[in-house]
Amino acid sequence: MQKLLLIAIFLAPLTSLASPYIGLEYGFSFHKSQFNANFSDGVTLKPEFDYGIVSATSGFSFNEKWAAELSYSQYKISESRKDISVDTPGLYFDKEWDASMNVKQVELSSVYTLALDGQWSARLKTGVTYNQYRAKSRKTDNQNVNGEELSEVLLSHKLEENHFGGVIGGAIVYDFSPMLSLGASINHQMDKFNAMTSLNLMTRYYF
Repeated sequence: MQKLLLIAIFLAPLTSLASPYIGLEYGFSFHKSQFNANFSDGVTLKPEFDYGIVSATSGFSFNEKWAAELSYSQYKISESRKDISVDTPGLYFDKEWDASMNVKQVELSSVYTLALDGQWSARLKTGVTYNQYRAKSRKTDNQNVNGEELSEVLLSHKLEENHFGGVIGGAIVYDFSPMLSLGASINHQMDKFNAMTSLNLMTRYYF
């Protein structure tokens, strides 16, 4: 993603002005997408998450309260349906519908940290996102006659969308040491194509 490289080049001078850190997040999401696969035979698929969302973060702390973060995340949603018409020894026929969408996202955000009791802190962030959506759907006719398999794609469709959006989030974090913290976060992001709320476990390591 060329925009990710440009953002990284833009942020490079910050290494001399702030303390760097890295982090990982993993979570699950509730989403509302414009991508629903509506087939001409009346079948409709609404893809859901296969796995969780994985995010990698690099950031710069300017002081105890303010930081800037650049994050990359990706996830996949999918759904399939199968209609078996014949299933006997030596003879098998079915029709299968499937739809999936791969999402890659770059996020640039500012983070405000509020110290709580002891080693606990609360963090609020807001920022912008750039999202790549790659979706596809198809209907397939599958046959197996005496061990000989044959598949024919009856319908196929692809969709590619790129959108800028916004994100807002909050987290509760526990600092185990000056170098390591763990926490839980909730984020909400949206653009013209997709809206999503995610619950995540997060970790940060400070250099």
